[in-house]
Amino acid sequence: MPEFHEPQFYILIFLAISVSALTIYSVATARGFGKFLCQDCKFNNSADCLKDERPMAFECTSYRKKETSSKISLTNLIKKIKLR
Repeated sequence: MPEFHEPQFYILIFLAISVSALTIYSVATARGFGKFLCQDCKFNNSADCLKDERPMAFECTSYRKKETSSKISLTNLIKKIKLR
């Protein structure tokens, strides 16, 4: 029975465990994990969003996070300044 005392073996085991842990972490923290994206999407309107998955989408290539009111106010202010 071969004995595994070589450093390459332990490096390989460490790499396998690390890759597994990173994969589990990325799946658990992925965008939309456990919630519907349409609730937080700025296209949450049947006229703007033409996706068949709507409103139950967990993934969406057109997903755009809604702007908060402070961002909207700042954007409107910048537009007004540029118009002058």
